[in-house]
Amino acid sequence: MNKRTLLICAAIAAVLAAAVTFWFSSDAGGVSEETTRATRTRNRHPWRTGRLAFVPETVEQAFVPHPRIVALAPGIAQIVRDLGCAQLLVGRHSADEWSEPRLRVCCDPQGIDYENLLAADPTHIFLQWGDNPIPPRLTALAIERKWTVVNIPLLQLDDITHAVNTVHAAIQPQELDALRWERAHTATNTPDGRPSAQPSEAEQNLAVALLMLLQRFEAALVPDETLASAGRILLLYQGDGEQATGGGRPAALGPGSYHHDLLLRLGGRTATTQGQVFMPLDGEDVARLAPDAIIIIRPRSSGAAQASAAPTTGELLASLGVIARLNIPAVRNNRIAIIDEPMSLIPGTNMAEVADHLRAILKRWAISATPDSR
Repeated sequence: MNKRTLLICAAIAAVLAAAVTFWFSSDAGGVSEETTRATRTRNRHPWRTGRLAFVPETVEQAFVPHPRIVALAPGIAQIVRDLGCAQLLVGRHSADEWSEPRLRVCCDPQGIDYENLLAADPTHIFLQWGDNPIPPRLTALAIERKWTVVNIPLLQLDDITHAVNTVHAAIQPQELDALRWERAHTATNTPDGRPSAQPSEAEQNLAVALLMLLQRFEAALVPDETLASAGRILLLYQGDGEQATGGGRPAALGPGSYHHDLLLRLGGRTATTQGQVFMPLDGEDVARLAPDAIIIIRPRSSGAAQASAAPTTGELLASLGVIARLNIPAVRNNRIAIIDEPMSLIPGTNMAEVADHLRAILKRWAISATPDSR
């Protein structure tokens, strides 16, 4: 081998040695600009620090953001919260008094506030739009910005279970991927500083949230045939403008309403076997129905604390005006009660609490059933 060949070989060897030294000493090789600060500062892969034999580096998974949810109905927002995903909400309806007040109001009775909606920068939009067509502008923005828009019916009791499954199915894949990405890019206190291979607590909670919520809701709806002896129940909605003492007319929550469905599902009997979801009544109507008991649905303000003492039967009767003077079993036997949970008129998983309250009232009346109510 001549001198020139030796020089060439030596030069090649020097270049290779420098390349290998640079590779094993560099923190930047193979890491994308999208990698988080936590990823850049954690321990190097063992093979890159010389502790293991050289193997190809695993390709970094692209960053996965958490879902950003705008719930344009209070009941849907309640479902999101009950699924343990309140932190994902970025926008709400103006009637939603139960979500974080600082959330952007993206909808009110007049329609969608597109300026706030765009500022919220959602990934998912859930709305309770009924049979109405989705606004064309919302559809166009959803296509342009790759939003997921889902119209969820919430009118009857069975709609609530469907809504829970729909919301969970829409957000769970992305949220689970986001949680896994965070775990994969977070160093642990293990000797080698590698991320944990075990699912995080948040991942585990997300996996069981749907089952636990559905179990809680279904448990609240378990029928009890003994509740039928409480008699025929008239469910009355009574808001500020509908209290009889104020000159308004109370309205029955009739067939097709989720309150009526709830009464029957629990095993109760109804005084309104026919009619509409919402039926304004006068004294003659109530006299004709002759209910054995009356339950008033009158939500208190979301900011009001639970009263230390429930309204007396006399106070409840007084609020019914002319109805209190009727010769009907409910009045004769003082069978008047109230459900005043702030969300008692909002269809959502909060109806489990309304069911608990309704069951307790019916059970009390069933135990002390009188001949009039049998």
